[in-house]
Amino acid sequence: MVESVSEDAAFLAKSNLVSQRLEYIIGYSLDQCQFRSAVFLAERLVSHLRSPGHSEGQREYAQYLLATSHYRQGKSEAAWAVLEGCKTSRCRYLFAQCCLDLRRYVECNGVLEFLLEDKALAKCPTAGKHCQLDGVMQ
Repeated sequence: MVESVSEDAAFLAKSNLVSQRLEYIIGYSLDQCQFRSAVFLAERLVSHLRSPGHSEGQREYAQYLLATSHYRQGKSEAAWAVLEGCKTSRCRYLFAQCCLDLRRYVECNGVLEFLLEDKALAKCPTAGKHCQLDGVMQ
């Protein structure tokens, strides 16, 4: 029984290390405008995080990375499909951007109004300034 617990802990530690490395490489690929690589790696990360032992937050962050990769590649519809049903503010904001690109104005407006009511999206007092979303500068 003790061996089983230590084996599970070792597996989770190794799994988290793989996730962290993939996240780093995806970020690097996005920074270097290597969007196809970022999409490929983000798909692997989403698949990897489907295994037990990972939180919903980790899964949603992986979906966010995949959607961001699609969005930066100019594939708003693919990003929209990945983000549908996500609950975090950063995912919903990107979802609203996709809706805007896809001319789904009513859906975009609804998501943005929800974010404003939820106080997740800070109102910018002056145009051209960055707003904070979930503690991350956008």
